[in-house]
Amino acid sequence: MTESDRPAGHHQGLRLSILRITVFVLALSAQSVLATTEEDTPDITWSPCGRYGAFLRDSTNIATFFAMESSDLLSQQIWLIERESDEEWLLVEDGVPQSSSGALDIENLIQLIDERSLTFSPDGDRLYFLAQAWATSAALHVVDIESRTRSFLLPANRLVAVIPSGDYADHLVVQQHRYFLGGGSYDWYWLFTPEGREVGPVASSHNDLAMFLNAHAGPKDPDTPHKPQKEPPYED
Repeated sequence: MTESDRPAGHHQGLRLSILRITVFVLALSAQSVLATTEEDTPDITWSPCGRYGAFLRDSTNIATFFAMESSDLLSQQIWLIERESDEEWLLVEDGVPQSSSGALDIENLIQLIDERSLTFSPDGDRLYFLAQAWATSAALHVVDIESRTRSFLLPANRLVAVIPSGDYADHLVVQQHRYFLGGGSYDWYWLFTPEGREVGPVASSHNDLAMFLNAHAGPKDPDTPHKPQKEPPYED
């Protein structure tokens, strides 16, 4: 049978099949591009004024702490972006420091960072974050944006809030894992100054924490971890 002998519907059906295959391939390519774009786009936490954004980026170093030498998990760094210029720069470098005695300086260990903990101070001059540290607690750090100086503040498992105003303006509400003298442990919520000085406990339960936050930091669900702010809080 020659091409001229084939029914007209055959050619139409063939063209339709080719068209379907082409559309399917294009759809797969689009999904691949979208997936790559989503992976490459960092979650950015913006400062209250919207000028700076902080985000995590993998380093080239393997995260070796907690016996992960055979893991391919990479250490993390904190980068800053300026909204107006789109300029980016390294704010917190990863590292495994040692004390003068040669022991691991765990308070200043920077390898794995809790992305949800990235929180700016109300004036935008400081950035707080939690890094993996002890077996039962992370380490809360603060970075001065202008000088890019990082300091360890205190052990904490969660940074609940940085109070924006009022009597406790700039104070930190954190959850800590502590031990009773007679045995056992507890995870209460505590208030600290911006410099890391303890003020006292503010709640031992989620309900008490919600009441404290509503009174001093605005309504906030205590069961919901801090979410990075995706967009700056103002329009051009």
